[in-house]
Amino acid sequence: MLLATLVSYHPEVSAVRFLIPVLVAALILVTFIAVRRGGGLVRGVAEEMLVSPARPSVAVRAAQGMRMVDARRADLSLDVQGSHLPGASAEVWYALYENAKAGNPAEPTEAAEAADRAEQADRAPGVTVRSAVSPEPPFPAVFDDEPLSRARLVALLAMVDSPYAWPPRPEQTLHVIRTTNLTMNRHAGVAQTFILPLVDDPWADAGETPSPLQYEEDKDPWRYGSLTRRFTFLLFQSRARLVVEYREPNLPDASGLAPADDLPRLAAFETRAEKAFSLLGGADVSLPKPAGQLPYPPAGVGRKRLASFVGDVWRPRAD
Repeated sequence: MLLATLVSYHPEVSAVRFLIPVLVAALILVTFIAVRRGGGLVRGVAEEMLVSPARPSVAVRAAQGMRMVDARRADLSLDVQGSHLPGASAEVWYALYENAKAGNPAEPTEAAEAADRAEQADRAPGVTVRSAVSPEPPFPAVFDDEPLSRARLVALLAMVDSPYAWPPRPEQTLHVIRTTNLTMNRHAGVAQTFILPLVDDPWADAGETPSPLQYEEDKDPWRYGSLTRRFTFLLFQSRARLVVEYREPNLPDASGLAPADDLPRLAAFETRAEKAFSLLGGADVSLPKPAGQLPYPPAGVGRKRLASFVGDVWRPRAD
């Protein structure tokens, strides 16, 4: 009765009465979006590690001697297995590392230090980029048994929203040389060894991969593809996929034998791959928090190849 009286004498009260449900609906929508996007949760890099502080709580720490050279985030559309509907949206964060031995350990020049500062301005918070001429810490002893001048590590975390998830076994369109089931820090995973052609590498210039038998000393050895050991872990009820790849140039040895055909060399490579990183996280571990959002990938990083790297998702049946 009182409200009716107020409305008859004050029409603006009626407008406010209709605005309240609209405001409540807007608040619910904003809250829903924030929850789907993790709220105030920031995933990215901290202390040169790829870090997700929660949901899931996990971090990838490269071995000493592997330096971070870049870190980015991306929004992708992934194919859904067995479906012709539009792709599933995924958020991706990745960090790239390289062997510190790849550079010349000479003293940094003033020009090199200036270049470092300029390059750092375009990097993500928490990513420190060191010049190739900067002094580097010693490479781990596990890598000292071979004169490696180049090795790379890729760490990538991808997230999808329900009802999508990743299938239990990682799919692989390339020829897999060896597959191993393993557990790292209580995380069950699958490790696969294969040759990654240049054309399938999201972070390489597109182009046909020449044969390593045509190797020329003055050419980039990565042009011949990578001998790759990929570790895949499913986390957070299979809504998160963590991929870590250890790579070395796909080059024959002195006798001309390809890595895939040299079993002792292949075993040594897989041992190096497993020791090139470690996983941190869990309910009883406090992980460092990234300082801010990562930037998007630079021009040249192919979105289709990156989506292929992340892999297809599926829509599990409801029991």
